[in-house]
Amino acid sequence: MCFGATSAEPEGWIVVPLTLRLRSPLAVTGRTLGNVVETLDFLPGTYLLPHISKILRSLKVDPYPLFAAGDVAVLPGTRELARRRSLPVPLAFFSRKGEDHTDPATWTNRMLGDTPPGQYKQLRQGYVAVDASNRWVAYASVPTVQRTHNSVDDMSQRPTPEVGGVYTYEAISPVTDGRPTCLRTELRLRKSVAERLKKADSNWWKKLAQTVALGRSKKDDYGEVEVVPSEPCEYALEQDLTNPAAIEADDCREWIVWVLSDVLLRNEYLAPSPCSETLAHELGRRLNVQLSVAQSDDRLNEFVRVRRVESWHTGWGLPRPTLMGIQAGSCIRLRVEGRVDLQRLQEVCAGGIGERTGEGYGRLAVQPVLLTEPLNRWATFEALATQEANQEASQTSLISKDDEDDAWIYEYARLLEREAWKKVILQAVQDFAGSDRRKKDLRWDPHDGENGKPPMSQLGTLRNRIAALRASAQPEINLDWLESLKEKRADRWPDKGQSLEVIHQLLSNSDRNDMWSMLGLQTLPVLTQDGKSELKRELRTWTLQAFFDACIRAHKREKEQTL
Repeated sequence: MCFGATSAEPEGWIVVPLTLRLRSPLAVTGRTLGNVVETLDFLPGTYLLPHISKILRSLKVDPYPLFAAGDVAVLPGTRELARRRSLPVPLAFFSRKGEDHTDPATWTNRMLGDTPPGQYKQLRQGYVAVDASNRWVAYASVPTVQRTHNSVDDMSQRPTPEVGGVYTYEAISPVTDGRPTCLRTELRLRKSVAERLKKADSNWWKKLAQTVALGRSKKDDYGEVEVVPSEPCEYALEQDLTNPAAIEADDCREWIVWVLSDVLLRNEYLAPSPCSETLAHELGRRLNVQLSVAQSDDRLNEFVRVRRVESWHTGWGLPRPTLMGIQAGSCIRLRVEGRVDLQRLQEVCAGGIGERTGEGYGRLAVQPVLLTEPLNRWATFEALATQEANQEASQTSLISKDDEDDAWIYEYARLLEREAWKKVILQAVQDFAGSDRRKKDLRWDPHDGENGKPPMSQLGTLRNRIAALRASAQPEINLDWLESLKEKRADRWPDKGQSLEVIHQLLSNSDRNDMWSMLGLQTLPVLTQDGKSELKRELRTWTLQAFFDACIRAHKREKEQTL
């Protein structure tokens, strides 16, 4: 049966990317458990329809027939990841139990029959950003916050069950890793609609840039969102990761379909039917090919979950009908009979299938590269970014001391280097002193004997000697006092004075157990050509003083805690 209206001849689509910058928590009602209202981890396109409608009406275009026919659509807003719009993680992906499920290196694609040994768990939440050309994938979940509120009775001036009592809202956090949270969505229009808008105003899409209130409790401290549009572009199948080359291949008899947004379908009895058979029937009807769910004994052919969406009609003050659809992220393998027209396929992928496509429902990707190739061929975005950063750093020319015309640049760069090194060194020193490596590497034991080994009297002498050192261009430090200490006071140090040998190695210029290696600072960033060697020489004494001062203080604190 036919779902929604479709154009007789595909005319192409125009895409306006939208960035949604959250200025406050965004509460998108998912379900209610007791007195806790949970949020969805995405923003349905329905929430943006009032804002889009207002802009279209200002341009003398009636939006309601366009939304109803699916000629204008707003996709769900998902988390911005790797500077692009993310997509729901495929339910065909499983992660090895006991390992970091956010690392794509631990994933396996069960759609390909890949069943390595061990226990695996399905990835049911989160989003992926994919670059099919560069073969990398990134994964992240959506951060949430919880806020507890109450309803106060006028008479008692306190929360009571009659007026609602105490309740908790879960919402999408406005901050992610110390940065403002951004969602990405798309406004899709048929070319004929875009031409009408362009005639009214050549820069019509810039009118979308406004601050709007979205979601639940938007009159309170929730839902303040800044909409930032980007310049329109023409839709292409590759934007949704559909692979036209794989579909046109002569040996292509099966498709893998990845559901990118919830799909609302009905069967021949007009009842909601969120199942793979109904999706295969409707997709085949739209593409004029015969599709059926693939059957095989050696692999899994469908990973389908159902989402139930409850919503509220604010104007009427009544609940809307419940929506039952195939959940975004579902994956289905379909058997194909016939040849598909790529123009029809582009129309379906851009406009969606099923009901309420104008609200962003019904988006699909056919034969996406991410699901048709083994995951071990894909790199992670973090690894690729690190590699690019290292390549960029290696290609960056360092500042030379010999350039007399730019001597001031060299001096300023050295100042930046010095201060940056000091900050990193101090942090490394504090980390070392507060860890178990201090006792292991220096062999100091505050619990050995009544006063510990070494006692504070010996450490006080050591501190005074180290503090008296002065930065010197000489590679060696005068260690006669340490030799005398090894001869006369070895019994007061752990391991019969062997710990003094560790100190001797640190104070000497020996590379066997150098200070930088112990602190894990073999490589530090530099701006000048001679920065590494010069700063290590210049800051060596300063680093030794900071190191022993921090270790002696930590040793004393641990000893005092046992008294």
